[in-house]
Amino acid sequence: MKNDDFIITAISQKGNLVGYFTSIKNCATQVQTAHKMNNISTAVFARALTATTLLSGNLKNPDDRLAMTWDCTGPVKKLCIETDGAGNIRGFIDNSQLEFIERSVQDGEFSTEPYIGFGELTVSRETGNSAPYQSIVVIETGEIAQDLSLFLEQSLQIQSAVNIGLSVDKDNKILCAGGLMLMGLPGITEQEIKEMYEEFQKITNLTDVLCKDEQAVLEMFNSLKMDIIGTRNVQFNCKCSADKVKNVLKSLKPENLQEFLSENNCYETSCRYCGAQYKITKEELDE
Repeated sequence: MKNDDFIITAISQKGNLVGYFTSIKNCATQVQTAHKMNNISTAVFARALTATTLLSGNLKNPDDRLAMTWDCTGPVKKLCIETDGAGNIRGFIDNSQLEFIERSVQDGEFSTEPYIGFGELTVSRETGNSAPYQSIVVIETGEIAQDLSLFLEQSLQIQSAVNIGLSVDKDNKILCAGGLMLMGLPGITEQEIKEMYEEFQKITNLTDVLCKDEQAVLEMFNSLKMDIIGTRNVQFNCKCSADKVKNVLKSLKPENLQEFLSENNCYETSCRYCGAQYKITKEELDE
């Protein structure tokens, strides 16, 4: 497998399906490190990171933006991922130290439902000159792949199949992370949708594909009768800066600004998305 993270776009030979495959081990590892996540938070967050990357597959312009936010009743509380058409991605999870819930592992399979629970999934999108788009749906299952597929069906009337693969060792090292999504294109028939699900279910272990080399990915798409038409790199990249932090602090009321004042007589805060620490002196804030 390539060292770089990437997302592949493929089209079926019949022209009735589009597919997206992503491998984001490096991004997941960088965000995991930035937020000091334990293995349970890593397992949940990496799945959300994968889902957002897959959904961003059809962003066409570098400045196009997409965000997925889970506001949860479960111990995750809140989970947010942002990405753009240039492949930059960042995100955060409110609870980076989730405690293990026994029922989250059944027959060796990890379930995100006990950690997410219910609530709302918000998908926001800005594309070119079009008006910003936002859709809010109920989190029906708490399973990230399933809820992404349900969002596509309910909000966009798109039939889809989503599979997310992840492997984390006992030392909390991410060995591989990524996923595959197939989406029916306009005009697809009910029979063709049925065939899509049947072929998709034949991919019994996506994690094995992710942990192998490029040839395994090519063989997977060949088995799906799909041709690869594009590849884009994906990278963890936060656009926060000291200037942006200063502008936010300047916008606060004096009583709220006081909360960020440290014993060193400077304003201290950190970026929620990448964990970067910022110290702004009073003099710098007055500039």
